[in-house]
Amino acid sequence: MSEPDDLVLLFAADCHMWWAGDVALGEEQIESPEDFAYGYDGRGRPLRLAWVEGVPRLELASAASQEAALRQHVRAYYLRYSRLGLEPPSEDDLATFVAAVADDRIDE
Repeated sequence: MSEPDDLVLLFAADCHMWWAGDVALGEEQIESPEDFAYGYDGRGRPLRLAWVEGVPRLELASAASQEAALRQHVRAYYLRYSRLGLEPPSEDDLATFVAAVADDRIDE
């Protein structure tokens, strides 16, 4: 299976989301297994977290995009954390949607 795309969206169990434009930077942000519940690369492919000698490593869990689940997790984040009641981006194209999410600034 191939490696994740550079841009990754990561989610904690409490729906908190963060993104990283680089897989290595995303891995650096994970301090413990509890920090990661879900993750997707820029093509909507799900990620899993592996620990290699105590270091977090993001790997593809599937080569198939799970666009609907990614959009659902993004929506849950916006509903829970947007104090201004912002809606997630509405772009139909997945790559454009992911880029818009990464470019959005949510006032938590």
